[in-house]
Amino acid sequence: MQTLLITGSDRGIGLEFVKQYAEEGWKVLATYLGPETPDALQQIAQMHPNVILYQLDVTDFVRVKKLSCELKREQIDLLINNAGIFCTDPFGKLNPQAFERIYRTNAIAPLIICESFHPLLTIKNSVIVSISSKTASIGGDFTENMIAYRMSKAALNMAMQEVARRLAPQGVVVLLLAPGYVRTSMSPQATLEPFESVSLMRQVIARNKELNSGGFYDRFGTSIEW
Repeated sequence: MQTLLITGSDRGIGLEFVKQYAEEGWKVLATYLGPETPDALQQIAQMHPNVILYQLDVTDFVRVKKLSCELKREQIDLLINNAGIFCTDPFGKLNPQAFERIYRTNAIAPLIICESFHPLLTIKNSVIVSISSKTASIGGDFTENMIAYRMSKAALNMAMQEVARRLAPQGVVVLLLAPGYVRTSMSPQATLEPFESVSLMRQVIARNKELNSGGFYDRFGTSIEW
């Protein structure tokens, strides 16, 4: 049985990853922000005994380290950094505190997660996936008020390139995936359903050996301009 560790399983894309991998027979170690277990996630765990839930604020780096110690006997085949936050910030009304919070969650936390859990990754076969965004592309033309979000995801991309280099001798493949404009609590007006986005990303993950470790791809496996 293969094992997945995923952050941000409370809802949306993260919840859909848990559901799909659990249905495929994977052991899923799913973290959620808490303090209470979300009903939808609890229902999946009740249907699939191979789903184990852990409360985790990814920005609580002490707790991240403790959880890695608690799970030290696990062998992780796939680690998905999914937890993230969003904010809008029009130029002229920028909030420095919001910048600090979104950077800590979207860029620093995934790096600490990788650092903490990489000893648990199965040698020569494991994959790290971090959920990025096309808006992180510096060459892209995005005019929306999402400066902090775009910057945080660009920082995530750079961090994961560094992880890819550091873990290359271990045989770990690191991928950055943009899920598309998915209907979630952050973007309720979107038309792409989580089921469709996750199904496509899983296909990309499954052919990870064909891709460049540290590469930035969309949900179809097409490279995105940095």
